[in-house]
Amino acid sequence: MKSRMIGSILCGAAAAVMLTACGRVDINAADYVTFDFEGYDSFGTASARVDFDKMMSDNPEAFGIEDDNELDKAAVEMRLEETLKGELDKKDSLKNGDTVTFKWDDINTEKLEKNYKVKFIFDDKSGKVEGLSAAEDYDPFGSVTLKYSGFDGKGSAYIDNYGDGLVSVKLDDSANGTLKNGDKVKVKVNGNADELKESLLQRGKNLTATEKEYTVDGLEAYKDVDLFDYLSVTYTGTSPNGKAEIKQTDGSPVSYINYNADKTSGLANGDVIKLTIEGDYESSGIKLAATEKEYTVEGLPYYISALEELPADVSEKMQK
Repeated sequence: MKSRMIGSILCGAAAAVMLTACGRVDINAADYVTFDFEGYDSFGTASARVDFDKMMSDNPEAFGIEDDNELDKAAVEMRLEETLKGELDKKDSLKNGDTVTFKWDDINTEKLEKNYKVKFIFDDKSGKVEGLSAAEDYDPFGSVTLKYSGFDGKGSAYIDNYGDGLVSVKLDDSANGTLKNGDKVKVKVNGNADELKESLLQRGKNLTATEKEYTVDGLEAYKDVDLFDYLSVTYTGTSPNGKAEIKQTDGSPVSYINYNADKTSGLANGDVIKLTIEGDYESSGIKLAATEKEYTVEGLPYYISALEELPADVSEKMQK
């Protein structure tokens, strides 16, 4: 009787072992790996995750989850996350059509398979990169504007509007101060152009230009002006001891005319005074028509030293 009972127990044990083995579910973990792709073509990024929620929903009995019990699910998910791990072979600088592969870590599933009615299979999972947006063309000079100051031939340029601020730009001002209408000036992007291009591509913008030429226009022409027209010279005193008085008249296009006279006193009729205008008047838009001018002293009263110097009519009256 005892031997028959022992045989029954062993049989039951064998049946239990067979039932457990037969009741296990094969799960290929790769079936639950999903990919996400973000960014822009040629500069996309990839990530992968294991959908443990779906794995448990597909196999609730194998994981001992009853009636969608959230506590059971949370406990199982924590164990799965701790064990089933892997990495993508590449994650960055991806373009549409590339292939990425999720490879599992060196995983020991002994505890999981002991606690649950599962047998894990770990195949690599590959996916094709797709859905990355193409970068849009971006002109950093689209809203950059220049203004010009000075006069034709002595003009300068400066940036009035620096654009949208996404890219820093600078003016090549090597010719500033000597610009004339029709000249070309360049505006360039700041920094290393290749590095900037790559940085913008990562943000979905394709840099289409790193410099742009602008044509100088609107500079006023210089006016030829004779500033001597705005100087008056008058004489006072008696020859040969006369004096010259020089004044700037109203209506002058400049506030002050800087001049020099070679002499202004001890003047006799017939003497010549030389006036020289000094200074740079180009900032006022003026080119000097002349810088020197001579004036002949005349009209000063004088003492006669001989009767012959008397005018004929005066001499006649004196004789009468």
